Amino acid sequence: MEIPVKSDGKPDIEKLMQLIQADVELSVKENGYTMPKFISKKVEDTELESIKSCPSLKYLNHNWNDWSITPNFSSHRKVIGPVISKFKTLFNRVIKNNLKGYFEKELTYQENLVRHLNNSSKYIDESHTKIFWSLIEKIDTDIKMVNQRNDELFSNLIDEVDNLKQKISKLEQR
Repeated sequence: MEIPVKSDGKPDIEKLMQLIQADVELSVKENGYTMPKFISKKVEDTELESIKSCPSLKYLNHNWNDWSITPNFSSHRKVIGPVISKFKTLFNRVIKNNLKGYFEKELTYQENLVRHLNNSSKYIDESHTKIFWSLIEKIDTDIKMVNQRNDELFSNLIDEVDNLKQKISKLEQR
């Protein structure tokens, strides 16, 4: 199987995956096996983008909440509005003072969680890349070894055929 290459000289991973999946599906059909449920039958069903660019991690990076920021309360009501705003501000201050330690711990937890998820996604992407290229290297090595073995067997076969021809010609000469 020839590895498809993009215009920039790098392997086209999506096309390679499609070729491999088509080859697996063909061999499964030829041998009468059934596809396991966990193997996706189409490349389009799986996301090929890295974990670092996945929407859920982007959402976490942009929407983790800093609860220590106090909102400015306002009201559209002219008479009772300022009283309601003052009451909300006072209530918010009382709640924050009583739960200050909790909110600080929650903020620290969220910051560390997002940081950990970002670091984990980088590590996972890098390790998947290393694993992928090591598999490609192993496949190339295995193919080279099989080709060498086939060449050896073929040369041995040619030698054996030549020996048999010589023996046949000797027998015919008698």
